[in-house]
Amino acid sequence: MNKENTCNFSENKFDLWSDDTIWTCNKCGGDWSFIDGSTPQENGMNYCPSCGRKIVEYIPRKLDIEEDEE
Repeated sequence: MNKENTCNFSENKFDLWSDDTIWTCNKCGGDWSFIDGSTPQENGMNYCPSCGRKIVEYIPRKLDIEEDEE
């Protein structure tokens, strides 16, 4: 598959005050969240709902401890 037709989804913190997360498409910037805390993979999300690109990688968020060490 052409790399132009694919994307990655990265897990990010929703905001500084909560542990909620959002998943962001690296190509279109579309943000998605799941109220039960699940992942796009767990929900069978294989394509970005905003741009339609095939998701080829899901990148989990680093734990706060790992972020502090950098």
